[in-house]
Amino acid sequence: MSFSRYVTPFRILSIVAVLTVLVAVSLGARLRSRNDSRMSAPANPSSASAIVSEAVQSKSDKPQVHALPILLRFAGFAPNEITRPAGDYFFAIGNLSGVKEVTFRLDREHGERLKEVNAKREKPLKQIVHLTPGTYLLTEANHPEWVCRITITPH
Repeated sequence: MSFSRYVTPFRILSIVAVLTVLVAVSLGARLRSRNDSRMSAPANPSSASAIVSEAVQSKSDKPQVHALPILLRFAGFAPNEITRPAGDYFFAIGNLSGVKEVTFRLDREHGERLKEVNAKREKPLKQIVHLTPGTYLLTEANHPEWVCRITITPH
Protein backbone atom coordinates (compact mmCIF):
# COMPACT_ATOMS: atom_id res chain seq x y z
CA MET A 1 0.00 0.00 0.00
CA SER A 2 1.45 3.31 -0.97
CA PHE A 3 1.02 6.63 0.76
CA SER A 4 -0.20 8.36 -2.42
CA ARG A 5 -3.30 6.13 -2.47
CA TYR A 6 -4.55 7.79 0.72
CA VAL A 7 -3.69 11.36 -0.21
CA THR A 8 -6.73 11.85 -2.46
CA PRO A 9 -9.33 10.66 0.11
CA PHE A 10 -7.62 12.82 2.74
CA ARG A 11 -7.81 15.86 0.46
CA ILE A 12 -11.47 15.22 -0.32
CA LEU A 13 -12.26 14.80 3.38
CA SER A 14 -10.38 18.02 4.13
CA ILE A 15 -12.28 19.93 1.44
CA VAL A 16 -15.64 18.62 2.69
CA ALA A 17 -14.74 19.60 6.25
CA VAL A 18 -13.60 23.10 5.24
CA LEU A 19 -16.72 23.66 3.12
CA THR A 20 -18.94 22.51 5.99
CA VAL A 21 -17.25 24.89 8.44
CA LEU A 22 -17.43 27.81 5.98
CA VAL A 23 -21.15 27.28 5.35
CA ALA A 24 -21.88 26.96 9.07
CA VAL A 25 -19.90 30.13 9.87
CA SER A 26 -21.57 32.00 7.01
CA LEU A 27 -25.07 30.98 8.11
CA GLY A 28 -24.27 31.90 11.72
CA ALA A 29 -22.92 35.32 10.73
CA ARG A 30 -25.97 35.98 8.56
CA LEU A 31 -28.35 35.11 11.41
CA ARG A 32 -26.35 37.23 13.89
CA SER A 33 -26.36 40.26 11.58
CA ARG A 34 -30.13 40.02 11.18
CA ASN A 35 -30.60 39.81 14.94
CA ASP A 36 -28.13 42.66 15.57
CA SER A 37 -30.00 44.97 13.19
CA ARG A 38 -33.21 44.29 15.13
CA MET A 39 -31.49 45.12 18.42
CA SER A 40 -30.50 48.72 17.50
CA ALA A 41 -31.48 51.52 19.88
CA PRO A 42 -35.15 52.57 19.63
CA ALA A 43 -36.21 56.10 18.73
CA ASN A 44 -38.72 56.02 21.61
CA PRO A 45 -37.24 54.72 24.90
CA SER A 46 -40.69 53.61 26.11
CA SER A 47 -40.83 51.07 23.28
CA ALA A 48 -37.58 49.40 24.40
CA SER A 49 -39.39 46.49 26.07
CA ALA A 50 -41.33 45.79 22.86
CA ILE A 51 -38.10 45.64 20.85
CA VAL A 52 -36.39 43.40 23.41
CA SER A 53 -39.32 40.97 23.41
CA GLU A 54 -39.35 41.02 19.57
CA ALA A 55 -35.62 40.26 19.52
CA VAL A 56 -36.02 37.40 22.01
CA GLN A 57 -38.94 36.03 20.00
CA SER A 58 -37.07 36.37 16.70
CA LYS A 59 -34.16 34.31 18.06
CA SER A 60 -36.51 31.47 18.95
CA ASP A 61 -38.36 31.80 15.60
CA LYS A 62 -35.17 31.55 13.53
CA PRO A 63 -33.94 27.97 13.58
CA GLN A 64 -30.21 27.46 13.82
CA VAL A 65 -28.70 25.23 11.13
CA HIS A 66 -26.18 22.66 12.36
CA ALA A 67 -23.62 20.95 10.13
CA LEU A 68 -23.88 17.18 9.85
CA PRO A 69 -20.74 15.99 8.02
CA ILE A 70 -20.93 12.35 6.88
CA LEU A 71 -18.60 10.31 4.70
CA LEU A 72 -19.55 7.39 2.48
CA ARG A 73 -16.65 4.93 2.39
CA PHE A 74 -16.24 1.59 0.63
CA ALA A 75 -17.56 -0.17 3.77
CA GLY A 76 -20.47 2.21 4.45
CA PHE A 77 -21.20 5.49 6.20
CA ALA A 78 -18.91 7.11 8.75
CA PRO A 79 -20.23 7.64 11.30
CA ASN A 80 -22.85 4.92 11.10
CA GLU A 81 -24.83 6.24 14.10
CA ILE A 82 -25.60 9.84 15.05
CA THR A 83 -27.69 11.30 17.89
CA ARG A 84 -28.68 14.98 17.81
CA PRO A 85 -31.50 17.22 19.09
CA ALA A 86 -34.36 18.21 16.77
CA GLY A 87 -33.65 21.05 14.36
CA ASP A 88 -32.36 22.03 10.94
CA TYR A 89 -29.32 20.16 9.68
CA PHE A 90 -26.97 20.85 6.79
CA PHE A 91 -26.09 17.42 5.42
CA ALA A 92 -22.63 17.40 3.84
CA ILE A 93 -22.01 13.90 2.51
CA GLY A 94 -18.66 13.18 0.90
CA ASN A 95 -18.42 10.11 -1.33
CA LEU A 96 -15.15 8.22 -0.81
CA SER A 97 -16.71 4.83 -1.64
CA GLY A 98 -15.24 4.48 -5.11
CA VAL A 99 -18.76 4.37 -6.61
CA LYS A 100 -19.10 7.10 -9.26
CA GLU A 101 -22.81 7.80 -8.83
CA VAL A 102 -24.83 7.14 -5.70
CA THR A 103 -28.44 7.63 -4.70
CA PHE A 104 -28.83 8.80 -1.12
CA ARG A 105 -32.13 8.16 0.65
CA LEU A 106 -33.27 9.64 3.93
CA ASP A 107 -36.23 7.78 5.43
CA ARG A 108 -37.99 7.75 8.74
CA GLU A 109 -37.42 4.34 10.27
CA HIS A 110 -40.61 2.39 9.53
CA GLY A 111 -42.03 5.41 7.71
CA GLU A 112 -42.01 7.69 4.73
CA ARG A 113 -39.10 8.81 2.56
CA LEU A 114 -38.04 12.41 3.17
CA LYS A 115 -35.36 12.77 0.49
CA GLU A 116 -33.86 10.87 -2.42
CA VAL A 117 -30.92 12.55 -4.11
CA ASN A 118 -28.50 11.41 -6.82
CA ALA A 119 -24.91 12.53 -6.38
CA LYS A 120 -21.64 12.11 -8.25
CA ARG A 121 -18.42 11.11 -6.52
CA GLU A 122 -16.64 14.37 -7.38
CA LYS A 123 -19.34 16.58 -5.87
CA PRO A 124 -20.35 16.21 -2.20
CA LEU A 125 -24.07 16.19 -1.50
CA LYS A 126 -25.25 19.30 0.35
CA GLN A 127 -28.82 19.53 1.65
CA ILE A 128 -30.59 21.31 4.52
CA VAL A 129 -33.22 19.14 6.19
CA HIS A 130 -35.51 19.82 9.17
CA LEU A 131 -35.51 16.79 11.48
CA THR A 132 -38.10 16.20 14.19
CA PRO A 133 -37.71 13.66 17.01
CA GLY A 134 -37.49 10.07 15.81
CA THR A 135 -35.13 7.70 14.05
CA TYR A 136 -34.02 8.21 10.46
CA LEU A 137 -32.05 5.98 8.13
CA LEU A 138 -29.62 7.40 5.60
CA THR A 139 -28.95 4.74 2.96
CA GLU A 140 -27.51 4.29 -0.51
CA ALA A 141 -30.05 2.77 -2.94
CA ASN A 142 -27.76 0.13 -4.47
CA HIS A 143 -26.02 -0.90 -1.24
CA PRO A 144 -28.67 -1.72 1.41
CA GLU A 145 -25.95 -2.69 3.89
CA TRP A 146 -24.68 0.93 3.93
CA VAL A 147 -26.79 2.56 6.66
CA CYS A 148 -26.36 5.58 8.90
CA ARG A 149 -28.91 5.59 11.74
CA ILE A 150 -29.76 9.13 12.85
CA THR A 151 -31.59 9.45 16.18
CA ILE A 152 -33.20 12.84 16.76
CA THR A 153 -34.17 13.69 20.33
CA PRO A 154 -36.51 16.46 21.55
CA HIS A 155 -34.69 19.73 22.29
